[in-house]
Amino acid sequence: MLCRTILAAAALMVLCAATISFAQAPIFVENFNIAEGALLTENGWTAHSAGGTNPIIGVVPGLTYSGYPGSGVGNAAGMTTSGEDVHRTFTVQSSGSVYAAFMVRVSDASTDAGGGYFFHLSPDPIGTAFRARVFAKRDASNNLSFGISKAVTTAADIAFTPFTYSLNTTYLIVVKYTIVDGTANDTVAMYINPTLPGNEPGAPTVSATDTSQSDIAVGSVALRQGTAATHPTVVIDGIRIGTSWASITTATINQAKYVDFNGDGRTDYAVVRNIPFLQELFRAAQGLGATRNRQPIRVSQTAALAQSLLVTGFAYDRRETPDNNYAEFCHLTHLTQGVRRGGAASVDLAYVACGRLDGYWERGLSAWDMAAGVVIVEEAGGRVTAYDQGEFEIGSGRILATNGLIHSALSRELLRVKPLPDDSLPGHLG
Repeated sequence: MLCRTILAAAALMVLCAATISFAQAPIFVENFNIAEGALLTENGWTAHSAGGTNPIIGVVPGLTYSGYPGSGVGNAAGMTTSGEDVHRTFTVQSSGSVYAAFMVRVSDASTDAGGGYFFHLSPDPIGTAFRARVFAKRDASNNLSFGISKAVTTAADIAFTPFTYSLNTTYLIVVKYTIVDGTANDTVAMYINPTLPGNEPGAPTVSATDTSQSDIAVGSVALRQGTAATHPTVVIDGIRIGTSWASITTATINQAKYVDFNGDGRTDYAVVRNIPFLQELFRAAQGLGATRNRQPIRVSQTAALAQSLLVTGFAYDRRETPDNNYAEFCHLTHLTQGVRRGGAASVDLAYVACGRLDGYWERGLSAWDMAAGVVIVEEAGGRVTAYDQGEFEIGSGRILATNGLIHSALSRELLRVKPLPDDSLPGHLG
């Protein structure tokens, strides 16, 4: 019965994936599913300046903004007045427009005329061509102003808003970098607090005036802490980067023919049906969240590996190879509240997504074992990577999926474990 159910779930996943999808998905999403105090550089970000000095860390709680897909998902990143700058890369964009959205709350800022910039886009590799710089400053009455430039940092050339914003208030900022044919003519605009859901406003809140600065092909996003004299103190959350307004602010269902409609290498829509007598149907679509029986689900908030409950499985070749997951199972059983074995990777992943379990790892899997569950976990606020926290590759047969909070700790423990010797395998009596 279980085998028939899993096959039916796989068939249902393919059928639904063949009829429902995104019109377009983001090319980059960061919801900061990391523990409070966790270093961004241990969770996919790379330091490119002052590495290790006053590092950027995870903070709680995450930020919220009505109608924004990244609202209330995971935690956030806290940045103070000086120290380490970090970045992450995404698929390089050399034409059209690149939209970068994020929520921000400023608790303090300088009264310096040029303020300080805390966010920017860059090429890949990052280099020093920082573009679409976002600034913040305050006046003597603690009213807040945001600014935008294509590249410059001199006060007279930064386009600032009036001082109509407030400290300790969450705002949604969308930066638009438009690549224009020719040289030194790309444009940059900024939208603040757009109404969501909704179309791209007819006019931005403010546009950069230094358009004659050199152009880039956009391939990375960076967080900057600057200098103590001018830099604002900010919390940033829910970074989404895409090539259209809809891709970063809303998601649209449409008709299509393939599982991966937007070409990002991931399943766009997934369904997992649990054993029939449990009457559970898990569903998710990129950017639309995850549900169990039509009710939204979220990953757990367990932040310590020692308090976590995990699940894993064992490949069919476990009796023939020392790389059989026995060593990992034994090691992690001692370090956690326990390790379960469910028997179906898709259901194991769904259980991580709904918070019943905190993490899952396994080797020797096929693409159809993981495709649906990966979408469900990520849409429920979880994190999916390779064992070493590198990018998840569905063809590798290995997966690490967690609530995000225990991800780094679980990865470290998995990498510490060595396979048991051959003579410890079942059937080897010595």
